Amino acid sequence: MTASWEILEQKKVLVGILHVDTVTLAWSFGLRNLRIPGQFIGVAGMPFDHARNSVVNMALQNGFQYVGFLDSDVIPPNDAFLRLLNHK
Repeated sequence: MTASWEILEQKKVLVGILHVDTVTLAWSFGLRNLRIPGQFIGVAGMPFDHARNSVVNMALQNGFQYVGFLDSDVIPPNDAFLRLLNHK
């Protein structure tokens, strides 16, 4: 089984943060504490279907292996993406 620090070092996930103009304080703290093995990009000002397509295109152009999305109404545990990667 792969350890968390090994997954973090691989930098293979692009997470698209889809949000509206305002978010809750709880969501902001959840994002701050989220451990993402790669990078995230904030997407706003376009319909969600276009935003998701934009994130996928960026992932394909930059060689990311996985794409994840986090909407502004979801507060996952801080290791959610690490857990998902651990299960492949």
